[in-house]
Amino acid sequence: MKLGIDIGSTSLKGVLLNAKNEILFKKYMRHHASIIPTLLDFLEAMEPIIKTEKFQIVFTGSIGMGISERLQLTFVQEVIASIAFIQENYPEVQTFIDIGGEDSKMIFFSENRQPDIRMNGSCAGGTGAFIDQMSTLLGIPMEEIDEYAAKAETIYPIASRCGVFAKTDVQNLVANNVDRPTIVGSVFHSLALQVITSLSRGYKVIPPLFFSGGPFAYLPHLKKTFLKILQFDESEVISYENPELVPAYGAALSANAKTPCTSLSELKALIQKLKEQKLDTTSNLPVLFHSKEEFADWQKEKQNCPIKKCEPNRKNEHYFLGIDSGSTTTKIVIINEKKEIVYSYYDKNVGDSISTFTDGIQDFQKEIADDDFHFTSAAVTGYGENLLKTAFHLPHGIVETMAHYIAAQYITPNVDFILDIGGQDMKAIFISNGNIKNIEINEACSSGCGSFIDGFANMLNMNVSDFALLACQAKSPCDLGTRCTVFMNSKVKQALREGNSVEDVAAGLSYSVVKNCLYKVLKIKSNNELGENIVVQGGTFKNPSVIRSLELLTGKKVFVSSVPELMGAYGAALFSLQQWEENEEVKSDVSLNGLLEVKTFTSTSLHCKGCENRCTVKKHIFSNQAQFYSGNKCEKVFSNMTLADEKGENFHAIKYQMLFGEKGKLTKPQFIMGIPRGLIFYEDFPFWHTLLTACNIQPLLSGATTIAQYEKGIQTIMADNICFPAKLMHGHIMYLIKKNVDRILYPYIIYERKEDKTAANSYNCPIVTGYSDVLISSIATEENYQIPLDAPVLNFNDEDLLTKALLQYLSQFNIAKTKIKDAISKALKVQEQYEYSLKETVSKLYNKAIREKKTVILLAGRPYHIDPLIQHKISEAIAEMGAVVINEDIVRFSRTDDISHKSLVNQWAFPNRIIKAARWVTEQPSHVHFVQLTSFGCGPDAFINDEIKEILESKGKSYTLLKVDDVNNIGSLKLRIRSLLESHKVEREQLSYPMKTTPIFELKDQHRTIIAPYFAENYSELLPPLFQLMGMNLEILPPSDEQSNNLGLQYANNEICYPATLVIGDIIKALESGKYDPHNIAVAIT
Repeated sequence: MKLGIDIGSTSLKGVLLNAKNEILFKKYMRHHASIIPTLLDFLEAMEPIIKTEKFQIVFTGSIGMGISERLQLTFVQEVIASIAFIQENYPEVQTFIDIGGEDSKMIFFSENRQPDIRMNGSCAGGTGAFIDQMSTLLGIPMEEIDEYAAKAETIYPIASRCGVFAKTDVQNLVANNVDRPTIVGSVFHSLALQVITSLSRGYKVIPPLFFSGGPFAYLPHLKKTFLKILQFDESEVISYENPELVPAYGAALSANAKTPCTSLSELKALIQKLKEQKLDTTSNLPVLFHSKEEFADWQKEKQNCPIKKCEPNRKNEHYFLGIDSGSTTTKIVIINEKKEIVYSYYDKNVGDSISTFTDGIQDFQKEIADDDFHFTSAAVTGYGENLLKTAFHLPHGIVETMAHYIAAQYITPNVDFILDIGGQDMKAIFISNGNIKNIEINEACSSGCGSFIDGFANMLNMNVSDFALLACQAKSPCDLGTRCTVFMNSKVKQALREGNSVEDVAAGLSYSVVKNCLYKVLKIKSNNELGENIVVQGGTFKNPSVIRSLELLTGKKVFVSSVPELMGAYGAALFSLQQWEENEEVKSDVSLNGLLEVKTFTSTSLHCKGCENRCTVKKHIFSNQAQFYSGNKCEKVFSNMTLADEKGENFHAIKYQMLFGEKGKLTKPQFIMGIPRGLIFYEDFPFWHTLLTACNIQPLLSGATTIAQYEKGIQTIMADNICFPAKLMHGHIMYLIKKNVDRILYPYIIYERKEDKTAANSYNCPIVTGYSDVLISSIATEENYQIPLDAPVLNFNDEDLLTKALLQYLSQFNIAKTKIKDAISKALKVQEQYEYSLKETVSKLYNKAIREKKTVILLAGRPYHIDPLIQHKISEAIAEMGAVVINEDIVRFSRTDDISHKSLVNQWAFPNRIIKAARWVTEQPSHVHFVQLTSFGCGPDAFINDEIKEILESKGKSYTLLKVDDVNNIGSLKLRIRSLLESHKVEREQLSYPMKTTPIFELKDQHRTIIAPYFAENYSELLPPLFQLMGMNLEILPPSDEQSNNLGLQYANNEICYPATLVIGDIIKALESGKYDPHNIAVAIT
């Protein structure tokens, strides 16, 4: 007999085969990270079948590997096991798709070739764990979630790149009252896209298909979603009744003559020994508390910021309602004029924030037993602000950051730093002399947030409060590092496999939340940046282990109120009190009965045709006749509220129209040239349109960027971690193929025009430059569709070289050289006129805004960031807040000081323009702000972002960075902008300081010891003697280690590559070692 056991991240599967490879026993079990007891339970269940007979055993799975090593038994990789199963039972399969708890894989089979294996990286976005998370978030039992998906009538775009980003989109849909079947159907669609995009990577999916893994076994509609996207039907799928058992079955098949035999009693004895072992491989951190007595004393000390509570006395008292409708919970606080809490409520939303709110209000009504109760005023904050404010006719809304600021200042007037950690977001407010200095909000990753701990508590089948108390009892907390939520899963499971206690893991996670927050999200270099008085807020700080971790890591005293989880709602209540005190004559009371009447609503679907997005909009009509729209990406057609008295003008939209507006058509063109609407064409399209038409070639621009168009090209995307603008190019190419153009053009442009003589160079981004190579190899337009994709190599910074290259390229179409030269001259002139026109238009817009004293946002980015889908219409959202939106075109052709002395090499064409724009903003009035758009994973931007921040902050200006990807929800982006605008309404101190710059190494510095990172074996050793010949002393630093990694993560930008992170860590480690005199060293880096 042969036994295959597959122990994965969430479950254990086992299959026992006889000599004919027939199944004698099979079982699927969830282990909740309790591996050994679950394994023993499995063997116990198998005992009646196997009795005392000998059998061969082979393990597989991510956790099975560690178990097999410790038991010294056979292991086979799960992909190899799956291949064995397919080749034995279904050799006709062409494409194998598997989804596990935290991994997914595709295997492509073809004759006379080894199977092509594709596995996901560390992201669990396209796996079963993601569905588990969504089930918890929506409050839907896993056994019912497939039924919900089957009822979905509409699919909303949800980020398919990452599980955390997708969760952000889902929470936006929940906050906007989208029905749960629609959300679940959209989640299934997102998961399928994630798997196909990240694993097919240019390889065509061919039937017959075989679906494997637990999610396909228990969620039939998930398989239907895959088939719909892939455009296959059930007849092209090979069905197997137990797809969740495939790797276990394959592991059993992998047993051979060399696989040792064992008995059940022998195996049980080996496993029992594992329960007593602990592998000493995880480094440890200081304990949170040394004794129960120390913990008790600490808890007493933390009672230093109580918020008074009292019973409601309805005689001649005013009451103020504050609501925090958060990403995962709803909080309600009611206060009196003395700012005492008379009632509070806290509950999970489970996908329905309206019902959660009315449940709380109903509970309050029962408590006071008064049918005629009125609130003097009310305010709402959080994710569901717009929904609740509209549905319940609430008088005030306030951005979350300001609500938390108001609450923190009340309990600690001299606060220096406020840290609010909620379920899915983190907000940090830096205070200087009582004024807001800076506000930081996490971009998208939830690694420093409450759901980080919540998810692991659920994984271990525990509630969060018990999990946190266990952490306080830890004897040897595990150092789990600073990693994202998804990456941390494997680290936690490794720690548990090694025998670390749940207490030690829980404490390690508390440390990790704080480390991620301080060092990964906020990039704190020194604890002095936090000041002396730290106030913490949010549900995460109900956990004493997290508060204690923050104190130990910073060495600072931390203030926390008696109700940290309610501080957003408390701040909203204080805000409503402030508004009433300032405007007592303005009627803003809210009837308790009126709130309770809003229990029912009807929803209808509408299809917006206001732009190319073609949004499916849900119109909700509540019982009080209030109307709310959800699903709309902008307020252009379907608007919920007026965010400002007057909408601001939006230059991004104006520029988009100037760039791609109506162009003339040729009557008898020589042929049609397809132009993909993306990347470099957002800078140079006027040049190319003019050049081609002047040569009697008709340019055909691909359609406006949409999600539907993006999905047409996802199977050809070669790398999942490429930036979103590059991914969109595949959909544009497929559009042009469908239009049957004769050729497609995407030039290979290394150099753009140099706008500043002082700039070192004018390189294009490497992706923008060379993406034609990717498109040619992944789509193979000429081979598959008989449409050549042209990529002439050009240099826009040298007109002679440009002309020479274009002559060579266009001559192949039998166009006269004189005609080509005339066309080039005309195209350059048109491009220049277009750029001057941009400068003139945006300058007029800005000057008008200054005259009218309007708030101005310079929304800077790369040229393609004006694409409405890439930026998710954030420029339109900012304009709806009343701000005038301009961009970096305002500094084109402007004379500027030498920027070459700054601490970066200004060699990138578009970043140079952004840096110039940042410097320009520092010279403008206080109501002119700088906001930068950047795409996730943008390497070149990573090297300038910190520099831009320093340029702005050195002159007392705020720096707001908006990272955009295929995340559909712009709620977090709006939050950052609203926080910026609202914080500037509060009096703030404009501090300026001289910028620190790195001196250039000159001849007079030859006496300095030069330290350089370790480059590579056999190379680094050659460098010191070479420098010695030049009279210089060069020291090569030791190879990178764990300390290099930690320091690099602390000091380097999150977006730079890992080797660069290590190099920075090596240098910082050397500088902090005390070995070198800072006045007599220099740093060499390439």
